[in-house]
Amino acid sequence: MRVTSFALGIAGGVAGLAVHAALLAVFFSRSTGLFEVFLQLALAVALGLAAILIAALCRRSLKMLAALLPVLGILGFFPRPVSWSPAGVLLIAGGVVACIALRQAGSRPTAAPAAGLSPTGAPLHWSEAARLGIPATPRVVAPHPRGEERWSLARRTGIIAGGLIAAAIVIPLSVWPPTVAGSAGGQGSVGPTTTVLSARATTTSPQPSSTDSPTSTTAPGHSSTSTTKAGGLDVFSDAQRGISISYPATWRNTNPSEVGERIYGGANQARQRAFNDAYVAAAFADWKGPTYDGCYLDYIWMEVYDDQPTKVSDLPKIRTNVQDYLDWLRQNFSDVKLLEPLREVQIGTATGFDYTWSFTVGQQKLMLTDCVLIANDTEYFLEFASVEKDWKRCHPIFNQILQTFMVRGSSPLA
Repeated sequence: MRVTSFALGIAGGVAGLAVHAALLAVFFSRSTGLFEVFLQLALAVALGLAAILIAALCRRSLKMLAALLPVLGILGFFPRPVSWSPAGVLLIAGGVVACIALRQAGSRPTAAPAAGLSPTGAPLHWSEAARLGIPATPRVVAPHPRGEERWSLARRTGIIAGGLIAAAIVIPLSVWPPTVAGSAGGQGSVGPTTTVLSARATTTSPQPSSTDSPTSTTAPGHSSTSTTKAGGLDVFSDAQRGISISYPATWRNTNPSEVGERIYGGANQARQRAFNDAYVAAAFADWKGPTYDGCYLDYIWMEVYDDQPTKVSDLPKIRTNVQDYLDWLRQNFSDVKLLEPLREVQIGTATGFDYTWSFTVGQQKLMLTDCVLIANDTEYFLEFASVEKDWKRCHPIFNQILQTFMVRGSSPLA
């Protein structure tokens, strides 16, 4: 079992190191990213490397493997609860196997060199017994209760101190990541490079341009989406869904897991969601704006519910559900405010309603305008959000962007 425990430790370390090194490579391939995410990945890589070193250096000591592998396996769940799972399971399993091996070694009796008896009953050395032809009987020796040599006080103290130091480093950095001076929102960023992960494909990030002449880029490997530049805005188009929408040229087509829409269910729950949800068509965010818990707070979010037909006749039910939910939020959370009540809108061929509300995120108030539209038997949900200090600047831009939203077969929403 010593070999099995060693192999599980090596496998767990390699899994943790390889997965998070790959994620770090993806992180640095993007135009920028949150320092919190970089720190989480760096901690996971360090823990994976530590697991490999401990398994290799302590391969002959079951006690060391039993004590240290589970500690590393558990610590990795703090910075990366999902992506660390394979490594964590392997490391904890390696520690369990080492514990079982220790117990089995402790309960197994061992045979000492045989001892013979003289005709008078006095014990003889085995060589003398052999010379006289006296049969020798193996002497059974009671095993050490722990199967290995007892640890000294210094070694036990060192192991405990090492585990406590590792926990004191990993847990605080995971739960309370440090800020980077001069970064918006106090979360910090790392960069720059040149690409962005969108919701459904890796796309080249549009760069701010001083010219209004149209240009076009298409997401590699995903021919249904493209980005064009016109009128000072970048225009995102999705041919598969038959939609297009503009967004500020200084903003970025952003992974949906990193915009403020995801903070509502809690940051840990948000990180565990799949990055490309079935209904998210696109998300755009101001990467220089404020952040909270790894999420950008100035953003545009768009969903398309095209898995089943939605009729205009369904609008009253949808509206009632939204109103009930808002009422529940206001009753249970004092910081939730309905700034503009639900109102009917008719935008081109699309019918729906919108409303504006707010709630507190950390020390900042987040302002949001949500719009629900139905066109071509499909429901569309758009959310425009910014922190309160940016709302005066962003709100007119959001209204302008809503006017550029287009659905296949309909006129521009105006």
